[in-house]
This record gives sequence, structure tokens and C-alpha cells, in this order.
Amino acid sequence: MQGAVTGDFNGDSKPDIIVSHMDYNFVTVLLNTCDANFQGAAHTHVTSLIPAGRNGGYLSNGFDGVVLTFNKPIDTNSFNSASFSITGPVGPLAFSGPLQLSNLAYQVSFPLQTENGAYRFTLLPALRDNEGFPLDQNANQIPGEPSDAYFFTLILDTVAPRVMQDAPLGDLAGPVTNVDIRFSETIDQRTFTTADVAIFDPMGQTIPATNIEVVGLNRFRISFEAQTMPGQYVLRVGPGIQDLAGNSLDQNQNGILGEAEDDVYKGAFNLVEVDLGLSNLTPFLAPSGDFVLTFTSQNGRPYAIEVSTNLASWQTVTNFTSTAATIQFVDRDTSNATERFYRVTTQ
Repeated sequence: MQGAVTGDFNGDSKPDIIVSHMDYNFVTVLLNTCDANFQGAAHTHVTSLIPAGRNGGYLSNGFDGVVLTFNKPIDTNSFNSASFSITGPVGPLAFSGPLQLSNLAYQVSFPLQTENGAYRFTLLPALRDNEGFPLDQNANQIPGEPSDAYFFTLILDTVAPRVMQDAPLGDLAGPVTNVDIRFSETIDQRTFTTADVAIFDPMGQTIPATNIEVVGLNRFRISFEAQTMPGQYVLRVGPGIQDLAGNSLDQNQNGILGEAEDDVYKGAFNLVEVDLGLSNLTPFLAPSGDFVLTFTSQNGRPYAIEVSTNLASWQTVTNFTSTAATIQFVDRDTSNATERFYRVTTQ
């Protein structure tokens, strides 16, 4: 229920309005601004928090208090366990304060917290300012609503990230155009750029990374120009890459983060020349309309010949183990398709 009265409440000879909010037991004063508008005085709300954390509240070090700044002085007697609460990873936390640091800033203290996880803070509208008005966090000129509660969460993460895996590994055939790496936790993508990557070819020449993209949970793909030279390729990543809390890599897990050499992740893969086990591939169409394919094979090696009409779906037409140096394959079933494609595979 609401009621209103008019009058000159600030002595400027202009009519103002007072609105009573009986359900919430307070009044709103609307002052005449002489431009056909009435401006309500701002009610109390939180304007800043220290520490605010990184990336939405992540902290890398233990903490033993927070500082809340308001737009107006508050009644510290109303700042108590009925209006303020803290829940950490292992349950509720007792606090002391608030200690007034300045006209608008107030410090809440509690024992040093070192347990990793989420700390949830709740400030209820039961808090009042020095004029007796409850919190109006949504600044809609109606203080004390349930929606005027102020919530914030700080997440303590003291564990440094490291690279857990990279792919490809071992010996493989080229070309290779990218390497995937997986981290132990979520990475602040702003701290992971191509400048954090070094790739070297078998001659020791640098291969510039051209792009980094997220391809899965904590997994990134590092792209570069196609590489075909046989030999060992070396990958180096870090050490300045950080998690959401700002912890740099600790690849050797010695508790000293971001070491210039020891915390660099090192990986490698080898490009090898592939022996397909066949050569002298010769296709031709016989006068009968049959398709004939000949090739030189390795005696005792298994082969398969596959056929497709669209280069997408392949069907095996024969499997065999070579017993001769030259193999001849004849396909007499060629009349029902305008196009047929063939390929030879081996193990």
C-alpha cells in the first residue's frame, strides 16, 4: 500500500513529493528538478568490493577479509549475522566487524582462508544506512525488497596449472598442421597466445604458430603451416600461461610458478617416410569396358581394393595377400555407374 503528499521539502520554493511505502515501512522523497521530472534520492547500495578477484572472483592466495564500499554511510549496528553471512567450502564462517575504514568503506574480517573452493557472501536488505533506510541494491527507489540482497562469490584457487598431454605423439606420416594440448584446469585464454608457443622442425628452424583455438574441455589446438619433412619436431609451451586465478604454469610442480625453463612444457613428435608397399600404379579401361588396375606389390603384404561412386562412401571389393610382384585387378561391374573411383589400401 502506498500514499503520497506534496510540499516544498528542500526549501527551494518548488513542490516536491513524498511517497510512503507502508508495506516496507519507509518513505521516498522525490525532489522537483524543474524540468517536469522528480528525482529520488539514491538509497544505499554496495558500489565496490575488495578483493574483487579475477575472471569473476578467482583468487590465487588465501584471504582473511573483504572490504565493502557503499554509496552512503551505513548503520554498523545493523551489519551483523542477521544481515551478513559467509559460507566457505567447508561450511559457514564466523566474522568480525565491520570496521569502518573511511566514510563509506567497511572491512569484514575472518580467519585466514586457505581451503580451495567457493566462498559465498550474502548481504541482506536488513542492513540499514545511517538514515534508517534498508539496502536498495537494485536502486529502484524501493529499499528493503528481497531483490535488494547483495550476493558475491570469491573462488580460491592456489593450485597452478600444467600441461597434461599433447597430441600427436610418436611416429606418424605427414603432413601435420596442428598440435593439441590439454591443461590440468581451465586456462585464462587471454594469457595463452601464439607468443607462448615455440615449434622447431628437424633442422632446428622455428615454425611460427598461426592460431590457437579451444577444441574441448581445457584443450587447445595450435595450428601452423603443413609440415612434411621427416624427422623430430619439438614443441615448447609456456611458462607464462595462467589459470583463471592468475597462477602461472608449474610444470615441474615444485611450487615455484612460471620458471623460465623448468616450467616450460616440452613435447615432440616424429614425421616418418611411409612405405605404402606399392608402386607403378597403372589404371586403364579395356576394350571390353572392364576397368583394369595393375601395380607392383610387396610379396606377403595384405592389400584391399575399394570402390566408390562419390568419394565419400567406400566399399571393399577384394582383400588379398600378395604372392606376386605384379598384381592385376579387373572390375567387370562398371556398366551401372557413370563414375567409379578406386583406391588401394595396405597395412
